[in-house]
Amino acid sequence: MNLRLASLVLLLVAATACSGSEKSVSTTTSAATQPSTVATSTTVPITAPTTLPATTTIAPTTTAPPTTVTTTLPEPIEAQLQRLLDRYDAAVVAILADPRVASDPASPNAAAFLALFAKDSTFAAGSLKVWAAEGAKGRFYRPGPSGVLFKSTLKTVTAQSATEASFTVCTQRSAEVVDASGAVIEGIGGVNGGEINAINVDGTWLFVDLTQVPPSDCPKPGA
Repeated sequence: MNLRLASLVLLLVAATACSGSEKSVSTTTSAATQPSTVATSTTVPITAPTTLPATTTIAPTTTAPPTTVTTTLPEPIEAQLQRLLDRYDAAVVAILADPRVASDPASPNAAAFLALFAKDSTFAAGSLKVWAAEGAKGRFYRPGPSGVLFKSTLKTVTAQSATEASFTVCTQRSAEVVDASGAVIEGIGGVNGGEINAINVDGTWLFVDLTQVPPSDCPKPGA
């Protein structure tokens, strides 16, 4: 190889070497000049302030007062029959003040008396006839010294069933019989005993009949 050719080969080799070097540098430089990748900051979410629940106002508990339940107990038969006797005494006193009203069963006083008896009671109808006769004779009755014309008291009760009963009574009498002018004709007093039969009609006790009996168990007047 002549000197000139050798020189040319060396130049080519150098050029090749330089070219490779440049590429290497270029590559290095390129890599060096690339913008550095800055790590993206992690955004930490900021927790919004916790919203407290709205305040709930709890109304104070109002305790209702206990309910009072009133239980009505059945009235004893004795009390019912005594009340019937009281009504009987009042009806008789109203009629005897002027027995002439007994001649008209539709008169208020006679009707009140009949309402105490079972329908079509022969005893009630017979009593009105007796009193009407007294009125026709001009005999009128008013309270005597005790101030009470009649006072009947229940003694014993015998219930035959839920709707039938018999009972004994004691009746204290204190009456004066007067004429139309008010003059006293006679006085009546003492104690009578009686036995009564009654029935219960739709919850109401009514007389069936009354029978006079010796007042063996009745207290003496003034006792």
